Amino acid sequence: MHFSKLILAVVALTWVSTTDALLPFATPALILGGLAVLKGAAIFTLIGGPFKGKRSADDALAREQSEAALLSTVENLDPSGCILKLLCHLQFKEESTRTPEENTLVQMFSGKAEGLTSQSAAFVFAAEIGSKNKDAAVCEKYFNKCPYTSDEVGNLLHQSWGCNNPSV
Repeated sequence: MHFSKLILAVVALTWVSTTDALLPFATPALILGGLAVLKGAAIFTLIGGPFKGKRSADDALAREQSEAALLSTVENLDPSGCILKLLCHLQFKEESTRTPEENTLVQMFSGKAEGLTSQSAAFVFAAEIGSKNKDAAVCEKYFNKCPYTSDEVGNLLHQSWGCNNPSV
């Protein structure tokens, strides 16, 4: 997909999300968009971003800014905190029963309190809440704006990161 088409899709989804009558239909699409951007952040992190080889201080700053922009986009696409709710729930799911997508998401934010940025704070917080409490009720309490269950958001994760086509 061309970058300009992606930007156009994000703008359209953001516009649709501001229309109250369409919000119930737009929310899964926005969550999917947020998860897709998060997948981009995961890939960006795994491959080291566009800065390969010898890294300078400028490269490190550009990398941090790129990651911050990606996480900020995810937050804007998921104002209900459904991705945070999923991240919280995944912390106490047995690692052997998690999908590769779920493991990647957990690894991105677990134990990252020392490298905390303003953009990653909410994700790290969600991971910390889940790993410390290991209780679904606590995740539901903290992320109660999300109208979907963690299983439904998990299906969206698999749909956006994998090749499955589950529905919400």
